[in-house]
Amino acid sequence: MYELVFLGTGCPNGTKRRGEASIFFDGLLMDCGDECVDKLASLNLINRVDSMLITHLHKDHIADVAALLSLIALNSTELKTINIFSPPGFFKILEEHTNISKILSYFSEKISIELHEGLIKNKCIGGKIISAYEMNHNVEDYGYLIEFDGAKLFYTGDTRKCTIPIKADYVIHDSMSTESEKGIVEDTGHSTAKDAALFAREVDASVLFLTHINDNWISDNNELIDEAKIHFRGEIYVAEDFAGFSLKSKSELHLKLRNEVQDRKKDRV
Repeated sequence: MYELVFLGTGCPNGTKRRGEASIFFDGLLMDCGDECVDKLASLNLINRVDSMLITHLHKDHIADVAALLSLIALNSTELKTINIFSPPGFFKILEEHTNISKILSYFSEKISIELHEGLIKNKCIGGKIISAYEMNHNVEDYGYLIEFDGAKLFYTGDTRKCTIPIKADYVIHDSMSTESEKGIVEDTGHSTAKDAALFAREVDASVLFLTHINDNWISDNNELIDEAKIHFRGEIYVAEDFAGFSLKSKSELHLKLRNEVQDRKKDRV
């Protein structure tokens, strides 16, 4: 059983309901936006992060990387290696805007980084096989295909509608709004619920998670679900911060949120 926890499901700057992009999947952290560290800590997941998949270099996807690496080092009792996958230029941006070099030097006996900038194919990490695909955003942006226990999960990051030559059981897709906001959604490099549904259908997915949602445009999750289900017959979920799922092979999904995640969410209110 593989644990999927949505930490941040909103747009830049976030809202009370939805924080900036970050998702935890069985040791893999997909993006690391603002407040990601606090949420990981509240769920006791800091020490379980062993790799990061960075989709692109916008601030709302990388804001907490340096802070997270610092906490991982502080909590480590021995040298821990963190694999980081990203588009080119990631480490340069970290150096320009954070004290990442000093952090790595100071904690050199506690943490090391293996940096993989650029597209990768069939990289084996922690028993999973990871491949990166170029998406269609306003900057270079990678989607990640994760193969685990016979199943496949694909995370798009931020993207307009595009076609990728893959098959996946689970899809986590950018879904900023509905077709009613199509113009501005496309102009800013994002997707609608319809776009996400068509992508999930094209890759033969069984389960679709909609994320990166603009709360200013979407007041009711059913707006997204109603649009998506016209084009996709599988299971559809609108991701919420702190929502947790257990993923199995053959697209067997536990529909009920894990009680422990829900309890911890209540403690933060």
